[in-house]
Amino acid sequence: MSMRPRPYCPMVSDIPLPILKSHADFRVTDFCFMSLIMRSVWAVLLGAVVCLVLPNSATSMTSGELLRSCAEVVNKARAKANGEVDIPPSGLPCWYYLSAVQNMSVLENLDGVRLLGICAPPDTTLMDYVEIVVQKAQRKKCKSKTLAVTVLSQRFPCASNAPSK
Repeated sequence: MSMRPRPYCPMVSDIPLPILKSHADFRVTDFCFMSLIMRSVWAVLLGAVVCLVLPNSATSMTSGELLRSCAEVVNKARAKANGEVDIPPSGLPCWYYLSAVQNMSVLENLDGVRLLGICAPPDTTLMDYVEIVVQKAQRKKCKSKTLAVTVLSQRFPCASNAPSK
């Protein structure tokens, strides 16, 4: 059994124009095309196997878990001398979530209307957000998935459909 050398697969820039002058060019190009397809198939299969083998690490919190996390921030967070706040590890999910809400609360549509309906004063801190959410949630015994946005939009309402500027 003789081994034939594998044909050279030219790059697109290596192929002179006009392309495919002879029948031999068809075979080389055909081989290159099939080689490209096989590499693509192997890459897709490898990607599929990796996706199936890796564990699903995505998790979500219930509103009750989020509220407990926020209560931990209110009860255990301590201010440092330089103005930073030391957050306990159990309070980090609440801190990150309300940080995202605070960041998104300033977003406006093209007409200048706040998207979340929260118009907090500029000096409102993230700790203020956490305290407000915990106080309102404990008073109302609320377990809504949109608890934080609802509570904050009620506490800091915007003028009815008016631009925030």
